Amino acid sequence: MKWILLFLTISVLLHACGNAPPAPMPKKFQPVVNPNPNYFMTVKGHVAPELAGKVKLVWVTEYYTANPECEVVTNQFEGVRNAREIKNSLVVKPNSTGNYEYKIPLDKYLPGFCRWQVGQTLFNLGNIKENTVVSFFDPKPLKSKKSILSAECYGTNCQIISFDVGFNNYLAVSLQNHLEIILNVTKSSKELQNVDNY
Repeated sequence: MKWILLFLTISVLLHACGNAPPAPMPKKFQPVVNPNPNYFMTVKGHVAPELAGKVKLVWVTEYYTANPECEVVTNQFEGVRNAREIKNSLVVKPNSTGNYEYKIPLDKYLPGFCRWQVGQTLFNLGNIKENTVVSFFDPKPLKSKKSILSAECYGTNCQIISFDVGFNNYLAVSLQNHLEIILNVTKSSKELQNVDNY
């Protein structure tokens, strides 16, 4: 019985260590803000004023390290390592007519020792969580510099109703072009059923 208790205690401790939250980022790995960014993505569009206070649109840009020496252990027990990452969130504040426009610096951080670079841009809108719009992994030339999305919301329940693919989450893109994402959000006249966001 004593051996069983010892085995269970060790198993629980190992499991807890394996899923521990990442330690604070050491200074050596921390990114330095680029004082003169050159590459930007414009996010703009319209959020119906009648949705104010009901749905929140948040654009998220993820940056990650490309240097293996900067990876962080995310599961000690299984030896899983991942790139370090930082997420920058931009809460959209439309003007009185519902329009918004922001420029997101894609080279926000200097590469430095860890070779920091942009990873992807995504958005949260009501019940839509982390919908990737554009990925920058393994850059390839762009066919178009613009993507246009439309969504509609009833209360906090939203769905994407059109996605004009100039570039999308399946197409990695180059930083050599100024990119533009347009997301327009309207109020649905009826309750949304069987929401299937992609």
